[in-house]
Formats: sequence, C-alpha cells, structure tokens
Amino acid sequence: MNDTNYLSGFANEFATEALPGALPVGRNSP
Repeated sequence: MNDTNYLSGFANEFATEALPGALPVGRNSP
C-alpha cells in the first residue's frame, strides 16, 4: 500500500485539493 508519491495528510487521511488553495496550508489535518 506504500506508494512513491506521498500526499499531504495525517496517517491514512490524505488531503487532496481539486483547486489550488482550496485547503489552507497547515490546517488540512488536526
């Protein structure tokens, strides 16, 4: 299940954004 491309997220909850800037940087995970 380990991929070479890591996404920004906490544990198994990955944060993906369809539009750039949709998620505030540093606040996508508690």
